[in-house]
Formats: sequence, C-alpha cells, structure tokens
Amino acid sequence: MACHEAVGHNPSAYKPTYLPLRFDCVTDDGDVVQVIIPRWLNPSGALLTLCSAVLTAVHIAQRRKDR
Repeated sequence: MACHEAVGHNPSAYKPTYLPLRFDCVTDDGDVVQVIIPRWLNPSGALLTLCSAVLTAVHIAQRRKDR
C-alpha cells in the first residue's frame, strides 16, 4: 500500500533490508523509492546501541572494581 502511494502505481519489486533497516520500492524504470521507515530511525538505533554497549561496559568495570 505504501509503495503504491509513493510511486503512484504498483512497483515492479520490493527490496527490504534489516541492516540498515529499509523498505524500498523499485519502479519499472529502475528508480528506488524508500518508504515506511523514517530516515532518522537508523541513526537513532545506532546511537542507542552504542549507549547500551558503553553503559554495559561501565557496569561490568564497576562490578569488577567492587570485588
């Protein structure tokens, strides 16, 4: 449905990917239109992943220090 609205007709193919998170609609002439997934979602996910990794490392270091 989103591809039909973005392209104006049914696309010739779909190209979903998980890393980075995308859902592309491919038209008959080869143009690719990204739909559904907001552009800010991937950088936000990367930032949250980085923050969780840093906080986990700090927590592990603190526990080792307390022993």
